[in-house]
Amino acid sequence: MLRARAQRAAVRPLAAALSERQRGHLNSSDPVPAHCELGRKYSEKFQYRNGRRKVHGAAGSRSDFTQADQAATAPWPVVKRPILETLLKNYAHHLTVVQPLILHGPRGVGKRTLTEELMREWNKPPHITAFVNLSPSENEPTWFEDSQFATGRDIGTVRYKVEEGLEFLAGKAVEKGYLKTDDVLDTLLEHYAIDGALNEFLRANGQPSDTIKGGIGLGNAHDKWNAGVQEVRKQFVSEFGTDAMSNYPNSTQTADSQSSLHMMEKPRSQVLVREDAILSLALAQQLFKIQERWRTSSPPRRGVIAKAPADAATSYAIFLLRLISGSVQEGKFQPKLIINNLDLMRKAAPENPEESLHGALYHDSLLMQVSKLGFNHGCIPLIMVSSDSYYSLQLFEDHADDNTFISQEMLGWTPKEAAVHLVPAVFEGPEWKVINSVLGSNVRHLRELHSIWHHPSFLEILEENSGNAIEDCIDFYLGYLQVTAVDPAMEAAVKYLEMFAADAAAAKISRSRLKYGTPWRHPPRNSEIQRRWARLQLVDYIQALADTDFAVNYREEKALEFLDDPCTDALLQVGLFYKQREPPYLRPISRGIARCLVRWYVRERINFSLTEEMAYRWHRLIRGRYYRQLIVI
Repeated sequence: MLRARAQRAAVRPLAAALSERQRGHLNSSDPVPAHCELGRKYSEKFQYRNGRRKVHGAAGSRSDFTQADQAATAPWPVVKRPILETLLKNYAHHLTVVQPLILHGPRGVGKRTLTEELMREWNKPPHITAFVNLSPSENEPTWFEDSQFATGRDIGTVRYKVEEGLEFLAGKAVEKGYLKTDDVLDTLLEHYAIDGALNEFLRANGQPSDTIKGGIGLGNAHDKWNAGVQEVRKQFVSEFGTDAMSNYPNSTQTADSQSSLHMMEKPRSQVLVREDAILSLALAQQLFKIQERWRTSSPPRRGVIAKAPADAATSYAIFLLRLISGSVQEGKFQPKLIINNLDLMRKAAPENPEESLHGALYHDSLLMQVSKLGFNHGCIPLIMVSSDSYYSLQLFEDHADDNTFISQEMLGWTPKEAAVHLVPAVFEGPEWKVINSVLGSNVRHLRELHSIWHHPSFLEILEENSGNAIEDCIDFYLGYLQVTAVDPAMEAAVKYLEMFAADAAAAKISRSRLKYGTPWRHPPRNSEIQRRWARLQLVDYIQALADTDFAVNYREEKALEFLDDPCTDALLQVGLFYKQREPPYLRPISRGIARCLVRWYVRERINFSLTEEMAYRWHRLIRGRYYRQLIVI
């Protein structure tokens, strides 16, 4: 009991709230049975008998635990990535760019850490950066909690965050005097047809008919616009009881708390000019909302995906981006925008089932409008970060143009690079060998392992039990990773396969989609058997991949069956797999994840009933998957 409590205490800094079921899994990291050949194969690498480490001395005095506590609270050493940093700095150095940059790579390789380190420099004048984080976790990044199946994030939340980041930059441009009300009106007249929306806004706010009569021409454009600005001013005063400057959303991640005091020190005329600019932006937002309501209310054609709702939803964001790009000043105002977890935008769900606007439409429309703006007029540096392998190759195939975006793939450290940075500063040589063989060189794995390795509770376990220190630590960490990351992701993948099997049984899947997926052509009709059958397919898929050592060349001619398999799509969507561009491999994001997949496979085989075991053996014999011809050499 004492050891079990110490184990849970060691893992508690990483998993704050585990369910009773999950705690049971943490204490069940026993070696796999000897009759499971696959589990035995992947447990052979765990042999490390001569690497017993003396952690902070053998005496185990209280001062040792104090040192360990200090080591646990010490920040993980952030290692510079000079090539990638130089590339991003050169891109962000330009006032405006032609193409947005997409930084993508597997989870845990340090993409967000890299951008946050660069933001320290990009938030010093004349630079200013808005960081838009679409992830549910605002603090430390998580493994798979922000995948498609683990969040209920809707497109309205995504839109709000993107527009909030752009409003922050627009507010800074107004504060510095580089964006005025005339700029807002000129941009609207040049690129957007706002006469109907402005008339509707004035009519709804009780303006006399002689003010609204006629379209917006050169003579009455400013008159109608000034009337609209005055209406917005009245709304601000009636709602907030103060002026617009103190209520405009002028902060996201990097708010300047002294901005209001800074404005009070300026002359009254300058304050009024900036206030009119803020009111003009608020009026423009109202006009775009009216236009969006008109476009979404028109009935869509049957069988045709309506483009109008997506264009209307992105109009305000592109309008702000156009204004900000036109207000840049070299050496004075150089704004930048970073969007983290771009894949969550593509996977966002509609706000309600009746709406036709979903994340993929908004995502594609926003990217195409940004690219169009960059090619025609120039756009501020826009860096989008994602852990989805969709941006590795599939994005360019969907848009049929390799020059639309700048794509930079970040694959993390190689084992040799990690050894140079971490040995002997963080881990000793023998320890690093077993860590690399079991977990790999994924940065997030190493950081989380380091926090357990130096925690006082883990040192107490080493005192009470004369075991192998590094093996015990890795075993604890694998249990944590299995329970908090891999098992929920695999259950999400099973749900995806259950839905796919139901659609295949109902003949909702095209025959061309199942050209190579023979097992999926004739799924069971019974819903209960169908669910068990879908799980059996995933177990068979994991065994076939384990036989290839979890590395497949997807550009081989014989890889069509592998790419056509719904199991591949499921594991890619939940984030367990990554399809990299060069070299063209499809594999788990790390060795630690691959080991957890094998543990999941062994547990599923052990939990099979006699009927399920017989069905599985029959399936392996008749319809089993074999991908050994795709092994990466």
